[in-house]
Amino acid sequence: MQEIQQSLIFIIGILLTSGLFYLILYFGFRRKSALLFLSLFCLCQASKAFFRTDAQIAMQTLSISEEQSGFLTGLSYTLGGFFLLAFLVYHFKIRSR
Repeated sequence: MQEIQQSLIFIIGILLTSGLFYLILYFGFRRKSALLFLSLFCLCQASKAFFRTDAQIAMQTLSISEEQSGFLTGLSYTLGGFFLLAFLVYHFKIRSR
């Protein structure tokens, strides 16, 4: 159990770091939309991992209810999928028919 929590904290840290890195790249390189969407995707995945795995710790730390934790997890799933799709469309310049 302790090893699982440590690995989850490590994964959340990597996702947060990469999200902030891509956000810095977005502001540094001509504001390409693909970098912003990738940054937001990483941040959504980090929040999803935080609320899904450590729900009890998240509820105690942030003083939120179980319903709110479930809502935030669902919101992270939905927004993460949207941002991933938007990143792929903008990065590969997919044209509509």
